Amino acid sequence: MAKVGTNQQLDVMTYKISDAFAAVLREQREELNRQFVAKSHFTGGLSGADFRQVLADLVDPIVASVAEVMPECTRGVATELFELSLELVGAGALGQGATNSAIARVWSNLLPTIPRLMSRDARVVAGSLSNAAFHISRCQPDRSELWFTTMHRLVEQCDGVPKLLDCAAIAAWRSGMVQYRNAAIAAAAKLPATLACLALGIPADADQDLPATLTHLQTSPWHNPQIKHDPPTLQLTRRVGDFRGFGGPFLRPPLVCGTASRLFVSDGTATWELLADCFGTLFHRLGDANIFRTQQKQSTRAPRPNRHGKLTWQGFCVTLPVQATLACNDHTLLVATPDSHRIDLYAAI
Repeated sequence: MAKVGTNQQLDVMTYKISDAFAAVLREQREELNRQFVAKSHFTGGLSGADFRQVLADLVDPIVASVAEVMPECTRGVATELFELSLELVGAGALGQGATNSAIARVWSNLLPTIPRLMSRDARVVAGSLSNAAFHISRCQPDRSELWFTTMHRLVEQCDGVPKLLDCAAIAAWRSGMVQYRNAAIAAAAKLPATLACLALGIPADADQDLPATLTHLQTSPWHNPQIKHDPPTLQLTRRVGDFRGFGGPFLRPPLVCGTASRLFVSDGTATWELLADCFGTLFHRLGDANIFRTQQKQSTRAPRPNRHGKLTWQGFCVTLPVQATLACNDHTLLVATPDSHRIDLYAAI
């Protein structure tokens, strides 16, 4: 079994790691080797060469940055990152077996730039940012770059771990993770106004208007703080869903229903709650079609278009397909048709 300590196990000269990291590896060689052997046994075998490369390429630059500004924290940070990186390699999230590069990008591009925050709680910071980047890259791959760009601007402004994690949640929400909406708005309310504005992507001099902005965000999911809102009009905001054979969730054209605050969708075999706001949408699977039938009994009465397909909703008029079925909550109108696996979302914006 390959080992990862120093001397014969980890050739510090070959891998060109810093003196600070090499010293920690030498000091804790036996314990770190024990952890590697245990993880390798649990996972059915790890490549010692692959893990050594992760230590050299990803862990060492972070440890070196901490050693430069907070040398007294080097040992703790190195130990925590060794353990976390070993877990991630064992899970196939780092190293040659990784199928997603988002976590490696966090470790190579973000973590070395925040040594003081890493010195305070390396495992929480690295784990939380890795988790956020991974889920965004999987659920909203086209928005992953926005999260990284936003975080690069924010990390330099965070003087504490809680502020960093709050900013990461806001950036994730803005990157399409609609399930973080409530947590992100609550996080923005806790941050200093200037930092909250930066995280929300609005001018820093708008800090005096921040309470009103947060109120608008809480009351309307379609309020985008980055956009100047003129008198609202009813707009088609998004078209979501698709046939399962094309990568969507539905086997059949979906049915829709809604209550005052929630929206539900079913294809006759499964039921989803649809979460939607100005930044993203998510189909959250709830179970089989029986759940949908239960929600239908509790749903609010949806508006109906006249025989010409014209509909008035919240004071706005729109023309829809005559055969459309509709559902709504207080903010969003869903339009489904029996010949399509897609759903149109309308909102007053």
